[in-house]
Amino acid sequence: MQSRRQSLIETIVHIIAGFLTRFLVQVMLFPVLGIVLPAGENLAIAGVFTAVSLGRTYIIRRVFNFLHGKQK
Repeated sequence: MQSRRQSLIETIVHIIAGFLTRFLVQVMLFPVLGIVLPAGENLAIAGVFTAVSLGRTYIIRRVFNFLHGKQK
């Protein structure tokens, strides 16, 4: 089992990687779909999806930790 510090570091790296991936995909994909947005709006959209991803990941991790704890 990971320590809380290790979980925090993993989560931060995961979120940064996800944010950068989402932003780069948006910058490349949106113009192909005819969606042209300023960089600031692309950053805002990537930020919203990152926040949703963070919440989803946290909830799933806590559920699995809870279930794992019940099995002991």
